[in-house]
Amino acid sequence: MGVFFLQDEKRLTKLRPHRKQENKGGEKASRECPSCHSNRFWKDGIRKTKNGSVQRCVCRDCGYRFSESSVLSMNLNYSSKRRVCAILMEAKNLTGVEPQKSGLAGATKPTEAIVKGKIVEFEWYLMRNGYKPSTIKRYTRELELLAKRGANILEPESIKETVAKQSWKDSRKLGVCHVYNTFLNVIGKIWVMPKYKPVHMHPFVPTESTLNQIIAGTGKKMSTYFQLLTETGVRSGEADKLRWIDVDQERCIVRVIPEKNSKPRTLRVSKDLIGRLMLLPKTSERVFGDVGYNAKRTGWARTRKSLAKKLNNPQIAQVTFHTFRRWYATNLYHETKNILFVQRRLGHKNIASTLLYVEIEEELYGNSPDGKFICEIAETSEKAKKLIEKGFDYLGEIHGEPMFRKRE
Repeated sequence: MGVFFLQDEKRLTKLRPHRKQENKGGEKASRECPSCHSNRFWKDGIRKTKNGSVQRCVCRDCGYRFSESSVLSMNLNYSSKRRVCAILMEAKNLTGVEPQKSGLAGATKPTEAIVKGKIVEFEWYLMRNGYKPSTIKRYTRELELLAKRGANILEPESIKETVAKQSWKDSRKLGVCHVYNTFLNVIGKIWVMPKYKPVHMHPFVPTESTLNQIIAGTGKKMSTYFQLLTETGVRSGEADKLRWIDVDQERCIVRVIPEKNSKPRTLRVSKDLIGRLMLLPKTSERVFGDVGYNAKRTGWARTRKSLAKKLNNPQIAQVTFHTFRRWYATNLYHETKNILFVQRRLGHKNIASTLLYVEIEEELYGNSPDGKFICEIAETSEKAKKLIEKGFDYLGEIHGEPMFRKRE
């Protein structure tokens, strides 16, 4: 047995010559990345082994995950299935292999370790510059998808070729190009972005009866969630962040934690909604619990299909969380004809975002008897003030002059 272990140790030392230096180098050598020999790393949890728990690390240069104590790979209980050994053996076998070529002539495709390292560097850049976790996750996921589909993320022309081959809509392709443009700013390269032009269409707005069917056909918590979206028009992310301390039971109001740079709002709701909120279990600081947005969205995607089939209403299959906000904004403008009031209730900082619902309202109710308007142009600020006092709504500038209108 002793001879066997001695031969095994010699074989491992031959495969990984730097292991011998690590044993002599003490703590510093034991924290060296086995892939790129860098000492820059992040801690990444604890790994349990037969000999106890060891610290797991992630290399900041190449993105490789390894155990902090590399001496463990030299012990008598060594297993040849460890990832560190597999990577090192693979690296040794590739020393005599020519680099892979990408689809572009003369372009060398980087190794998987280099790609992971660049993505980790990009993720760290986004984190340092204050990007939200959801944005960081989406950006890194897009880069990983491009690399998985054969693109060389270090070559802009390879990205153009890969994106062009996908069956995505132009809006998706344009979004991926914007993500890659941010990545190029990090690695210090420039490119000419492809000119994808998405086709913009007015979003789907259901009828009130469809929303009532959804509220009546879902469970206790989800029906309360949908009723909150219907009465306030808040975003689904804002509804998820609603806390118990933000619900004023006596005055029937809720305070909204804004997202997407919206303005903070305090909105009045019905007593029925307050009563339903108070009946929910208080198991978390948040009213609707700590369930992630993606899990909630996936669950609703399954529920709405079965509900649409059960109630024989195909409109239900098209309803998303944001559909409730669109219905609220369109219906509110139809009732008030005051675009500034709708802007405040939605929390929009730019009135151009609210004008979309004016156009939708015109399409849905344009054929009604009250579909005629009086239009005015304000040459001076004094005239604009008087028009607003008379109930005119500001639409924007046409040829540099502000345009107002009011329904007859």
